[in-house]
Amino acid sequence: MRQIWLSALILSVLVSGFAYAEGGLFNYGAMQQSKVITVEPGNSATAKIFIFNVHGNRATHVHAEVLNAPPGFTVTLIPASHKAEYNVSGLIMTSEENLVAEPTDIDSLPTQKPETAAEGTEWITMGGVDGFVPAKVLLVNVTADAGLPLWTDYALVITTTANWYDVASAGPVSMGQARDFTYTVRTVTKEYSEEEVANPQAGADFLQGQNLWFYSTVALILLVVGLLAYQLLKKPTRR
Repeated sequence: MRQIWLSALILSVLVSGFAYAEGGLFNYGAMQQSKVITVEPGNSATAKIFIFNVHGNRATHVHAEVLNAPPGFTVTLIPASHKAEYNVSGLIMTSEENLVAEPTDIDSLPTQKPETAAEGTEWITMGGVDGFVPAKVLLVNVTADAGLPLWTDYALVITTTANWYDVASAGPVSMGQARDFTYTVRTVTKEYSEEEVANPQAGADFLQGQNLWFYSTVALILLVVGLLAYQLLKKPTRR
């Protein structure tokens, strides 16, 4: 089932790459671990975006930022964005990036999951690819304010841009591709509690019954008093 899910996700998310100049092949593979982030008010939770490069032969430079953070939440990305300089065929070019996914030789992937991975990297599997793929990990850290209501959904969008460098007839060039990742952030609690909730309609019915009994009693008393007064007034007076 996991392979089917990964395969479908790759087909929808992975735009396999495109050729540029002679031999240039650019690939931006990305996959969300989950589309729902659950977090307790006053605490933090983390989601992962896997970035990989299995069909390209140029390094993929990925810049990410928070496009839409819901009110009451603090969202940070790890690794953070930074500037780096690269010597591209003799020309110094500047890249603003969070991470870099180097090309992976798809024919030499390990068939058994390695026990260790480079810092900031995890081994993942995907449909249509034999073996374990090294993927860079972009962490989305979400911190919820303490006063937020429970069991409420919020929208969060992380936008990313992949950049590549190559050499064209006019010299080194840079090109990019944008992609957004949408999350539902849900406030939850892990503490169990249970108490009966008063039924407003039952309370209203009770009050209505009480009022009816009260007014009926008052009316009956008034009727009795009225009859007694009438009887007293009817008695003949002695002369």
